[in-house]
Amino acid sequence: MTAPQLPRFAEWLLGLSIADDVAREGVIGDLREEYTSYTRLHSRTVGAARYSVIMIVMTMRYVVDRLRFTRPPGSSIGGGRRASREPFSSVGRVVRGIPRDVSYGLRTLTKRPGFTAVAVLTLAIGVGASTAIFSAVYSVLLKRLPYADPDRLVAVWGTSLEVGQERDVISGRNFLDFKRQNATFARMAAYKGGGGALLVDGVPVPTSGLLVSPDFFSVLGARPALGRLFRPEDGRGPTDVSVISHRLWQQHFGGDANILGQRIQGVGRSYTVVGVLADDFQFAMPSDLVVPTDLDYFLGRSRTEINYWIIGRLMDGVTIDQAQDDLNGILREIAREDRRMDPWTVTVDPLHSALFEYVRVPLWILAGAVGLAFLIACANVANLLLAHGVSRARELAIRASLGEGRGRLVAQLLT
Repeated sequence: MTAPQLPRFAEWLLGLSIADDVAREGVIGDLREEYTSYTRLHSRTVGAARYSVIMIVMTMRYVVDRLRFTRPPGSSIGGGRRASREPFSSVGRVVRGIPRDVSYGLRTLTKRPGFTAVAVLTLAIGVGASTAIFSAVYSVLLKRLPYADPDRLVAVWGTSLEVGQERDVISGRNFLDFKRQNATFARMAAYKGGGGALLVDGVPVPTSGLLVSPDFFSVLGARPALGRLFRPEDGRGPTDVSVISHRLWQQHFGGDANILGQRIQGVGRSYTVVGVLADDFQFAMPSDLVVPTDLDYFLGRSRTEINYWIIGRLMDGVTIDQAQDDLNGILREIAREDRRMDPWTVTVDPLHSALFEYVRVPLWILAGAVGLAFLIACANVANLLLAHGVSRARELAIRASLGEGRGRLVAQLLT
């Protein structure tokens, strides 16, 4: 049975850090003996992990010792030659000089408060503006939508250049046909926004609302914080059920856990609360009060009565192009019965790009402008530092004449 071998990478790394051949062989030999004894009592996996950590720590200690250059002339780590430490001497001097350079830089800044204030204020404005705009760009354009499997969510648009409608809303009747006849969507929902007021303790509270088909929350994969969301039967005939936002529940109903089943009074009608949305639910349109629409109502309406936005969740493996072709095929069948649908086509886009379509270009332009302003701010500070460095020409000349190396002079200019 062969003796266990030390982890090769860790042994190689430790060997590089010890310059003297004799010392290297001695240290690694001792570790091999200890490793062999240890693995007789424990598993090789545990032993390999333990001695890998030991070797890496020892390597770091040897490297730090060489950088510090604290050993007497003529000696080296493990008793080696002085020449083996020469490549590290200049690095060691720079590292040891950093605290002094920083201290000198701070003293210089306190002696010139005007220069310091201008430089700090310029950088603060540039950094602050850049952070703010790039946080907005990340939240709106780069961050994934806070829904389950958001890459499968799409928006469905209606377009008719003949009537001047491009990437616009769709009629409720067409939505029903799309929903029932498509072969590419797992779920599809319609919604439109509105506004009004609720009476809370006799006081009208301005409230934003959504009128949605019952599948709206299931398309997004939303979950309630309290109660339930809409069921298919909520969209069959007139109904008075509603779901309220977490914000409305907390601010105007005090987070009352008994809110479920209570009736809240709106403008001209009242609603029964069946659920409260989760605190992290977000949508492009404000949604303090969400009520289901009567799908049967769509059947008696005109196909040209376009007033609903459409979203959907694609089936697994279905592409956006396939979904778009599927819906356009359905629309062509509809146009055979209603010739007013002839000029209409359907466009399917990822939901993320659809929700922020009108702010994408302005945000990128604003981000570019702020980035350019930040570069200008950095250039201004660099010019200030350059002017300050020119004023130190006499000082640097004296330091150089006293034997200060170029590395130390550059380090002082940088700090």
